Amino acid sequence: MMMAPRATQPQSAADAPAARDIYLPEPATLLAVQQLTELERLFDFRLDSGRELGHWPGQFVEVSMAGIGEAPISLCSAPTRKGSFQLLVRKVGNVSGALHRLQPGERVGIRGPFGQPFPVEANMLEQDILFIAGGIGLAPLRSAIQYVLDRRRHYGAVAILFGAKSPAERLFVDEAPEWACQPRVAYMETVDRASSDWQGNEGVITTLLP
Repeated sequence: MMMAPRATQPQSAADAPAARDIYLPEPATLLAVQQLTELERLFDFRLDSGRELGHWPGQFVEVSMAGIGEAPISLCSAPTRKGSFQLLVRKVGNVSGALHRLQPGERVGIRGPFGQPFPVEANMLEQDILFIAGGIGLAPLRSAIQYVLDRRRHYGAVAILFGAKSPAERLFVDEAPEWACQPRVAYMETVDRASSDWQGNEGVITTLLP
């Protein structure tokens, strides 16, 4: 959850992706994959055409696997991070299972980006921002978090609240300290069920609210 209304994203001609049919799959190659939890993996893709995807935080793509099917997946990296784009995939079905078997160098089809983006260049500018996410809901917000932190001087104070079912199911644990080190950024997390060695907050995410 992000406490800001959504709005159509302004886009200059210089920022607009080259004219193309976003409804036709475009080949993309897997550059790297990282296991984040037992069920979630982070995939780093690059379009074979070499162009940027041209997305905004909050959008998604349709990922197709030949002979298997297609699934919508939220983009979890910001367009400010050039050269590739990232998808966080939970293994729950045929397409996601096939994605989890992919190795670097293999290809998928990408359609999009689709969806209404977060208003990062509209009414979020110069405002304090509160990001609230539970579980895999952090994936689409990570794109907005990266964008805001990459353009830090354009926004006010930032608070990021994250909740997971258990310590083992926390996402982006290596990045959270980097987020918290940014000027006027606060990061807090909690788990529903603490393990014996967990030293952080325990309880549902609403316990982090004042």
